[in-house]
Amino acid sequence: MPRKHPNLTCHFLNFELNTPFVLASGIIGTSASLMVRAAHNGAGMVTAKSCGPTPRAGHPNPVAFDFGGGLLNAIGLTNPGAEHEVGLLAETRRQLQPLGVPLIASIFGGTVTEFGDVARIVAAAGPDLIEVN
Repeated sequence: MPRKHPNLTCHFLNFELNTPFVLASGIIGTSASLMVRAAHNGAGMVTAKSCGPTPRAGHPNPVAFDFGGGLLNAIGLTNPGAEHEVGLLAETRRQLQPLGVPLIASIFGGTVTEFGDVARIVAAAGPDLIEVN
């Protein structure tokens, strides 16, 4: 007899999520295929990697440290810039819509004006939410 999975449907803001699990912003959120894979594997919502007003190289390696009880990282907000991120967000949203999985864009800036500028740029891709990092 096939194993029946529990119903994990939940509500968050105005969204009905298939599960309460959310892919947090980070290195998995750098490609549409990886974010869609997370959705296929139980993420009820996915978050793209944070983007800022301009491309940023981030910190040189090593950027992660395993201390035995977990992992610490300091990636340095590596990103291609908001103008480039729009394409990734639009493609990811297109692929997630049939799955019913909302997309969160994550943004950062150094000033209030930069946060506003980046938010306006990524909003063109139609993410369901915008997270401020």
